[in-house]
Amino acid sequence: MDEFTSRAAVNQIIAAQCGECADACLEFDGIQPDCNQCLLHGAKKAIESIPAADVRPVVTCSDCKWWTKQEASLQGRCELLKMYPTGTWFCANGKRE
Repeated sequence: MDEFTSRAAVNQIIAAQCGECADACLEFDGIQPDCNQCLLHGAKKAIESIPAADVRPVVTCSDCKWWTKQEASLQGRCELLKMYPTGTWFCANGKRE
């Protein structure tokens, strides 16, 4: 299974590894244009060239606004689909409460 992370998170990790040139890079939105000696610059450019994945967070039934929990049970009722799924189930119609 693929794993996904945000570019902003990766850029923060890269910025934390920067040495003396970190302040100069910040002036150029995180990339110093004439910096060819910094390996982190190359890594950042490579990451920016990777196409973004079309993903969104999964909303499980127990976190969905359409789900009503049944007493003393893991099951509940989906008011939208009129079904009785467990709280760990999810569907494309999920809306976080």
